[in-house]
Amino acid sequence: MTGRPENLKGPFRRDLLLSGAAGAAALGALGASAAKAGPMHGPSQPLFTMQQVCYVVDDLEKALDFWTKELKVGPFFLFEHLALDNQRYRGQPATEDADVTIALGNTGAVQIELAFQHNDAPSVWKKEWSDAGRRGIHHFGFIPEDYPANFQSFVDRGYEPAFECDIGGSPLCYFDFLNELGHFVEFWENSPLYRDIFRTTEEAARGWDGSDPVRSWG
Repeated sequence: MTGRPENLKGPFRRDLLLSGAAGAAALGALGASAAKAGPMHGPSQPLFTMQQVCYVVDDLEKALDFWTKELKVGPFFLFEHLALDNQRYRGQPATEDADVTIALGNTGAVQIELAFQHNDAPSVWKKEWSDAGRRGIHHFGFIPEDYPANFQSFVDRGYEPAFECDIGGSPLCYFDFLNELGHFVEFWENSPLYRDIFRTTEEAARGWDGSDPVRSWG
């Protein structure tokens, strides 16, 4: 990654990306704001349908340029050094936290995620993907109606949670479907925070004219 894309405009909400209590407070405030809009404040797709496709990239700036110019997907919202709290890798507390930047943008109702890991911490992005020589789709993403029940259901059927964390107090996890699908599957809690993020990127993509292709969040 060659640094922050030069075409990023607008004030940058670094408070949303801080780890620990500060980041949780900022993201929690965003979630509380979303909750006021009621249960329909979210993406247009029903729960537990494929809402996201992710690619892990070696150069985020180059990838954003390709997706926005060649495929006309966007705009993308950039989350630099995203606050991923309480990280667990392969069932154990992470010995070193993965430092990840992501960009989110929609094509229709489907969100595209581009992910880049800055450090060498063992993770589903680095050790099990880039370093392993994997390419292509990294994961599909779903919001189940009942996150804890969904999590336990997959565990009971023998699937392994490869990575878990919280963003702004809302949990997410990646299940290992490498043998079945060749990639992971991500699940997010059915929370106002995640629904608002999906709604925002989907609405921004509707009728997008190509301007401001990479934007700050907030």
